[in-house]
Amino acid sequence: MVIRYLEILEAIAETGTFTGAAKKLYITQSAVSHAIAELEKQTGTPLFERFPKGVTLTHCGVSLLEEARNILTACSPDFPVSGQNVTLEQLCAYPLLLREQGSAIRDTLDHMLALSNLKAEPVWESVNSFALIKAAEAGLGITVLPEKLLSDSLLLKKLRIIHLDNMKMENQMLALFQKDKYITKPFQILIDHLKSKNEPCSF
Repeated sequence: MVIRYLEILEAIAETGTFTGAAKKLYITQSAVSHAIAELEKQTGTPLFERFPKGVTLTHCGVSLLEEARNILTACSPDFPVSGQNVTLEQLCAYPLLLREQGSAIRDTLDHMLALSNLKAEPVWESVNSFALIKAAEAGLGITVLPEKLLSDSLLLKKLRIIHLDNMKMENQMLALFQKDKYITKPFQILIDHLKSKNEPCSF
């Protein structure tokens, strides 16, 4: 029985709808329907009663949900505690939620891992940083993103920071524009702001 199917079963039970489960797990509704169809095929019995405004578990569904929660608890990854240092090898062993290859932060991470002969094998890739944050908040894995994007989640203690041993990730960003192009006031403000940073800046 696929663990992911049990996660979907639990999400439907908690939200009361297939649509709600899909939104909670960041998957399509068809994926939810497929998972439940497979579970019902494997168990040989309906797991939900369908109603116009949602679904409720059948008696067999309730029994399976209890077993599913025990299995999910046993399989839940033991994530590092806040402030704990982990090695790159340990990081790669956790379920990773990463930006797509070609994004600045993913390329930086992949480069740093390659220096140690390691490679990230994410369980999920996304072009949407905020979707990754929500997935991390749901306990689906560890994400690697700029700290500024996580300020709200950290403040509300929905996420915690872990530190990587002997690794500091930095990106070099360049602002490029045509030299003979007219510079608007907002753009000039941006240029002045970038130049005021205590970091290398090329113009």
